[in-house]
Amino acid sequence: GQGEVSMTPNFIMMFQNGARELNLGTSFSYDFGQVSALDLTFTLGGWYRMDDAIIAMAGIEFKEFQVGYSYDYNNSDLSVATSGRGAHEFSLRYIFKSRSINLSAFPGIRM
Repeated sequence: GQGEVSMTPNFIMMFQNGARELNLGTSFSYDFGQVSALDLTFTLGGWYRMDDAIIAMAGIEFKEFQVGYSYDYNNSDLSVATSGRGAHEFSLRYIFKSRSINLSAFPGIRM
């Protein structure tokens, strides 16, 4: 069988004390559990933080954990403060997978 590929477009808006931030992007995930004994999901994504930065991300999910790496590249006036370099970020997420919550699938576009 073939592995399952999913696309997750997303955005986040944040407001605090007159400041605002808007991130737009998407991520693509490939579920290796469909084609191998390894129950891994690999994710690649990219986002644009309006008027500030381009963000690239890669991650691997295993059971309830996701390990990720992202890189922010400033393309705004903040690039002077970072000497033209971006920021490397590592993350470790724990994903709560409750069996008592039932969510129906969104009847959207399927690829």
